[in-house]
Amino acid sequence: MSYITTKHQYSIDVMRTTDNHACGFMAKKMDFEGDLIDSSGNVIKAGAGWIESDYNWDTELQRVFGEVNTDLKTEIENHFTDSRKAAYATYRKGE
Repeated sequence: MSYITTKHQYSIDVMRTTDNHACGFMAKKMDFEGDLIDSSGNVIKAGAGWIESDYNWDTELQRVFGEVNTDLKTEIENHFTDSRKAAYATYRKGE
């Protein structure tokens, strides 16, 4: 199958041309887990803070498109370099 990509600073949009099914992917997974605080302001449980992880592109492409196109996977991996992922993490953290 054929795909069209649109690359952005920290993301990539992918559209399958046969059915126009599309999805956007970010450079990496970024979540924030804050502290759990009671009504008096005491910390009950300290949060993990920023949680970062890389995507498994085989899993993501299979989940979204029902297949893993090796050319598409390579294009995504080449776009999301280590330096781009690090810049995205810095941007998300507001540093």
